Amino acid sequence: MYVVGTLLNGVEDILNPAFRTIQFGDSPSQLTVVTLLRNAWTAAIPEDIEKTDASTALSKFTRENGNPGKDYGSPAKHPQNANKDEVDTRWRSQILYTYNHLFYDIGNMLPEVNCSLGHHHPPNHTSFTVSYPSSSSHHPIHEWDKNIVFLPAFLDKDLELRVSRIKTKDGEVEVQEMGVFNENHMTEAWFVAKGVKIRIEIVVKGDGEEKSEEREGVAAVFVVGILCTEEHEQNNKIDGKRDDE
Repeated sequence: MYVVGTLLNGVEDILNPAFRTIQFGDSPSQLTVVTLLRNAWTAAIPEDIEKTDASTALSKFTRENGNPGKDYGSPAKHPQNANKDEVDTRWRSQILYTYNHLFYDIGNMLPEVNCSLGHHHPPNHTSFTVSYPSSSSHHPIHEWDKNIVFLPAFLDKDLELRVSRIKTKDGEVEVQEMGVFNENHMTEAWFVAKGVKIRIEIVVKGDGEEKSEEREGVAAVFVVGILCTEEHEQNNKIDGKRDDE
């Protein structure tokens, strides 16, 4: 796992980074966790979840599918949930919670790169959805009051999300391209600093004539790890269950 720098603010960005990408494709443990969680997101909700808690159900899914022979719960080998728009369920809430393991690993690595990036106290996460717009001019702006790390928990098929930074200088709006999330950029998480405004544009890929305006509902779900920039000793433990379980 390593960090790639992008100098959105020129030299100032060296000391106070606004944006970085964290590449985890070469880290088997982190890659396996994210692959399992993304496959669990689209999987049919286990029937026995009503008899137990979501943490136990998800642990069972990861145990049963966490190997190459099971293809890590791949949609090709596992029954699927056809409802992509129902985000706030016990199953999917537990999946988002479990990303704290990834954020904790990233948070332990970031201070070695730059102490101003922050670290992570689990559990401390949130999420947001990106929905298909009713018009091509509708691109919501996202901004956080703390440093964060985020990545897609779900990305709809044949989709590319183009992310830009929006800055206002001397009354003029400046747009800086940051990068994309698509099938070729799924083994990275992004660090974004406090106060940085980002815009996410939906682009439907493929050979057909389908456009984002012609799709409905949830296009993507992002899970966000909240970072801490205070100096202190860390003593954290990730419990498997959410507080509301």
